[in-house]
Amino acid sequence: MTLGRPPLFPIDPNGPHVLRKYCNRRCYDPRTGRYTNFPEILRLAARDPGLAIIDARTGEDLTAYVLLSALKEVADRVPVSEVRRLCGKLERARRRS
Repeated sequence: MTLGRPPLFPIDPNGPHVLRKYCNRRCYDPRTGRYTNFPEILRLAARDPGLAIIDARTGEDLTAYVLLSALKEVADRVPVSEVRRLCGKLERARRRS
């Protein structure tokens, strides 16, 4: 059973953890079948270095953009250790592209 709206860009359910970002700024997690907020996205990124966030329509990798937006929104409530882990993830993503 597939929960939520089907993606325009297909995602392998057995592959890495991928969130789909829609044009309304919302990120959908097909593993849980629900939308996620920025604090949840930051927790996921801290636990799973393979987390990717893609544009649901084009498949473009938006991981760095969304993580930066999430950090900006919750900057005063995020532990420094989590910010450091995410900075490392962003740096690795930058090197790959």
